[in-house]
Amino acid sequence: MSTPRASSRPSTACRAGVAPSTDPDPSSPAATSSSTRDTTCSARCPEISCSPGEYDAKPASEAPMRMRVRNSRPILSIPFAVLLAAPGLVAQEGRPLELADYYRLKDAGSPALSPDGSRVAYVVTSVLEEENRRHSEIRLVDADGSGEATRVTSPSFSASSPRWSPDGRYLVFTSNRPDPGGSGAGSTWFLRMDRPAGEAFRLEGLRGSPVFSPDGRWIAFTRPTPPPPPPEPVWESDFERRTVERFDGREYDWMNYRFDRRGYLPDPRDPHATPPREVYLLPAEGGEARQLTELGFDASGLAWSPDGRRLAFTADAHQRDEHSYERSDLWVVDLDGDVTRLTDDEYNYSSPAWSADGARLVVRGNEGLDIIIREARDRGAPNDLFVFDAANGTRLRNLTADWDLIPGGPTVSADGGHVYFSAGIRGNTHLFRVPEGGGTVEQVTTGDRRLGSFSFSQDFSRVAFRATAPTEPGDVWVAEVGAEMDGEVRLSEVNRGLLAGIELSSPERLSFRSPDGTEVEGWMLPARGYAAGQGGFPMVLQMHGGPHGAYGNTFSFDQQLLAAQGYMVLFTNPRASTGYGEDFR
Repeated sequence: MSTPRASSRPSTACRAGVAPSTDPDPSSPAATSSSTRDTTCSARCPEISCSPGEYDAKPASEAPMRMRVRNSRPILSIPFAVLLAAPGLVAQEGRPLELADYYRLKDAGSPALSPDGSRVAYVVTSVLEEENRRHSEIRLVDADGSGEATRVTSPSFSASSPRWSPDGRYLVFTSNRPDPGGSGAGSTWFLRMDRPAGEAFRLEGLRGSPVFSPDGRWIAFTRPTPPPPPPEPVWESDFERRTVERFDGREYDWMNYRFDRRGYLPDPRDPHATPPREVYLLPAEGGEARQLTELGFDASGLAWSPDGRRLAFTADAHQRDEHSYERSDLWVVDLDGDVTRLTDDEYNYSSPAWSADGARLVVRGNEGLDIIIREARDRGAPNDLFVFDAANGTRLRNLTADWDLIPGGPTVSADGGHVYFSAGIRGNTHLFRVPEGGGTVEQVTTGDRRLGSFSFSQDFSRVAFRATAPTEPGDVWVAEVGAEMDGEVRLSEVNRGLLAGIELSSPERLSFRSPDGTEVEGWMLPARGYAAGQGGFPMVLQMHGGPHGAYGNTFSFDQQLLAAQGYMVLFTNPRASTGYGEDFR
């Protein structure tokens, strides 16, 4: 379905289980003066989410109840049956949520679907009360929902960020386990998937997050690379050296020189103090890493071209200029290290993705802060998805110019037909798509919930994702993507045993009118024991900052705890919240 612009928002009436449509993420300037666009600043608030709970070192035993929902819609629609509870009524019978449950709740997320779509690796995060820290482990499960999930990482160390090699032979993850080679913790590890119970190993020379080439031959990554050290000063005498070192002190003459709890910060203008992240190339079978760029500023968002001959990335050439803000450009480097700058227009670009034929790049972008400050705008700049010619940097089109919400980073389908992205919409987060050649934005998923961490199979036949709702902490699901959708399968239910005995509250959607008539959305979470029309309950009003954040249909431990203690909890999305269109700003 197409998503209406802010001037044609749906009615305030809300069908049970399905929220009205109107909201995504940020990116562009080419919007006309007559268009209404959603805008965002760089310092956007993270969405509110729960904190995970109790750690269980045993193999995964929470065998989830398998749910398959069949659907005949032409694009993916995932009804979430658990969200259909009547407003104002408790979702289940049981004891009230208590503070100690904070340490018992777990969270499942960061799914990584194998290239062939047969298996999903995901992260389960817990809280270790006695150690006052979080612990995460990676589990593996069949994507069809058969069988139980198994833990594939050591319970002695945390592991996160799973991803697959293009041929599915290796599962790559980050862990705080110490490296026997002595390079320290927090490094990248590889697990052979023909023997997932085996020992993980590291690749010498890899010092960053790996990005595999499509043929699996190369791994690209970025790492801090300081320039050669400056020459040591020449002293007239040892007395002079000791005097200078003791009494001269140090000058701090840059703007952001100090930060609470971090002390004095290194000079961002000095590449010796703040080494730039350069691009490196490493053979996938191991060997010596080769530096591809010598930019002197940070490269990020590495993306391989389909033929494996080029890497696209974003970087801010003005990074060392304290008076220049947020203007990352689009760049390409080939395997010989020849760098091409594709843009220089004071825009801020991120998350490049190649078209299927390698001729174009889709990128998320918006006018940079320099433009916003110079023109004294009070609403920031709209964010959009742009298509560029990958050879010469010509901007070909703005895919979301007529769309009023904020798109996330793009993913181009295997056949090149569509660009997929997530976006916030009226307290929810969903998957959207738009034709790569331009056209109408379609909302792919629906329901009162927040979806994220979308991971597609190589042929785009399946997608894995994380889902959360007011009475559902994060869990992992998978769905089929195609002309005829076959619904979804729930792959994890890590809190089933705990929540089966706890009474949680389901929020009731409310709406208000601001003085100019604009609708403002909110939710009331009923107190434990509340019945419709009953009074005498104290109320807590929760307000988010930003203001470009948004409350909505996600699990919140603190809100549920307040409701369990007998408080009504009101939370609203005031003007400037994301997910409601440009006019809402």
